[in-house]
Amino acid sequence: MCFLNYNDRVIFYRQNNMESNFFSKRDYFLAAGLVLAAFLIRIPFLSYPPQPIFDEIHFTNFGIQTLRGETNIDIHPPFIRLVFAGIIKASSFTDLGRKIISGEDYRDFPYVPLRLVAVIIGSLLAGVIYLLAKKLYADPLLALLPGIFVVFDGVLVSYSRAVLYDTYILFFGFLGVLFLWLALDGKTKKQTISFFIIAGIAMGLTASIKWSGLAFLASGFFLLFAKGKIKYFFFLALITFLAYFGVFLVLYGTGNTVRFYEIQQKMFLGHLSAKEPHPAQSPPWKWPLAIGVDKFILWGNGIDDVIKLSPNVFSWSAAFASVLLAMFIFIREKTGKLFFLLGSYLANFLPFFLITRTMFLYHYFPALIFSYLLVPFIFKSLSELLFGQTQKKHIYAVVALNILFFTFFIPFIY
Repeated sequence: MCFLNYNDRVIFYRQNNMESNFFSKRDYFLAAGLVLAAFLIRIPFLSYPPQPIFDEIHFTNFGIQTLRGETNIDIHPPFIRLVFAGIIKASSFTDLGRKIISGEDYRDFPYVPLRLVAVIIGSLLAGVIYLLAKKLYADPLLALLPGIFVVFDGVLVSYSRAVLYDTYILFFGFLGVLFLWLALDGKTKKQTISFFIIAGIAMGLTASIKWSGLAFLASGFFLLFAKGKIKYFFFLALITFLAYFGVFLVLYGTGNTVRFYEIQQKMFLGHLSAKEPHPAQSPPWKWPLAIGVDKFILWGNGIDDVIKLSPNVFSWSAAFASVLLAMFIFIREKTGKLFFLLGSYLANFLPFFLITRTMFLYHYFPALIFSYLLVPFIFKSLSELLFGQTQKKHIYAVVALNILFFTFFIPFIY
């Protein structure tokens, strides 16, 4: 038992509550199965619509402008913009004078390859979440729940079928958390150092997509604290910063430290000025239950032909209830597992209440998935309380209900 005195309160946790199991062949098989299922769900009708979906209008143009050598074109860091530019270049598109216009067809612009990469990244996310859940719960059946929720969430499906940033934030952010945990459980010094560096780079790349990705570094802090390894946080933060800084070396050339500082100032001022009203905007307090999400139309061509964000009502409700119950349990029993998950959830959610710029439901996605990772904990706790042990048949029922609710919203996803 470890103790931490803070403001005359004692916060304690049980390090042995955080399992240090290693992955088996079955784990990789299950993770691959989730990735395949996610891919098969996300790939149909990928070329439709042949027009920009939501912010695709901005990000596709940013990719073209980056290829032209322009740099100061976005209020966000440039990592994914560089990725998009690379995909466009690899697709042999050479019309760098093209401007993508809302409502007009893409024509020969390689929008399908850009969407395909998003599909692949969004599919891999399901496998990453399963492996992270397996580290948390050891039981592969329980660990499947968050992965299944990711696969069959209409919101995550829609976003991972479009040329948008946030799917990449989720993938690199949770990949960083997974590799940090692997580093802490490393069997050799070389393995530990390698995984630690990969974790820091992944978190740096996450922050290099949007500054909100820095919340995953806070998740790293909570994990290190819960595992009794907080002394390594400085090194994690250093690697994260170096990876973030390195993306600007790539874009602006080496030795541009002054230029780097100026760009950060301009991005900060850009965020402060991003207050233009939007029909799909919503305040953070509405996000956990997706209140008002019906206004979030990604694309539309008449009343009957629309693509909109369609949360899986079952998984979102289960996730929100799990957060509330986990907070109650944590007051009574401050385990490292809950400290890490609740801390990560709040770090990815609460800061948005302090931000004055226009905000959208997609800002909640990282917190949402951390709440998904809480569901197995609550399910296991309730099952043991009511039945004395975890009931597998009830897990199957949860999976079936989640898939059933997903099917209700298919007409609004594709």
